[in-house]
Amino acid sequence: MSTTVHAVNARATSRREALFEAVIESVGTHGFERASLRDIAARAGMSHAGLLSHFSSKEELLLAALENAEQQDHREVSAIIAQGASDREVIETLVRRATDDRDKARQWLALVVASSDPTHPAHEYFRERHARFRRQVELVAANPDNVTVGLFDPETRATLYRAVLDGLRLEWLVSPETDVVAAAGRFTDLILRTRVRD
Repeated sequence: MSTTVHAVNARATSRREALFEAVIESVGTHGFERASLRDIAARAGMSHAGLLSHFSSKEELLLAALENAEQQDHREVSAIIAQGASDREVIETLVRRATDDRDKARQWLALVVASSDPTHPAHEYFRERHARFRRQVELVAANPDNVTVGLFDPETRATLYRAVLDGLRLEWLVSPETDVVAAAGRFTDLILRTRVRD
C-alpha cells in the first residue's frame, strides 16, 4: 500500500475517532435529545456537512462510538490476558482506563444513567454490552487453564465487576484522592481464590 493511501486512511481514522469522542462529550453533557449534530461536528473540528459524509444520524454516530469504545477495551484486555495477566490486573486496567480523564468519566456515567430509560437510543446497546461481558466472564471461568475460582457464580461475578467499575468511577469523581485502582484490585482478591491443583 502506498504512503499516500496510508496517509489518507490515517486521516479518515483520525476524523472518525474525533467524531466518536465528540458525540460522547456532547450527549454526555447535553443529553441525547439536546445534543446536536452541529455541536458534535464543531467539537470534532469539522463541518456539519463533513460529519454527514460519515454518519447520517446522531443515533448511528452514538452507537458507532459506543461500539468503538467497547472494541478498544476488548483489544486491550485481550492483549494483557494473552501476556498472562491475572484477573486482578485485568480489572485494574479497566478501572485505570475509566478514570484517566474526569470530563470523560463524568460524560460516560451521564450517558450510562440516561440509557437506563428504555426509550433511549443506547438502551438496547448497553443491555447487550452487559450480556456480552457476562459471557466473557463465563468463558474465562470455564477455561480449565484458569487458576482462579470465584466466590460467586460467573454471572454474579460479571454483575459485580460492572457495578464496581461504574461505582469506582463515580467514587473517583467525588473523591479524586481515593486510590480506586487499588480498591478494584482488593475487591478482585476478595471474590476470587486460587484453584488448588490436583
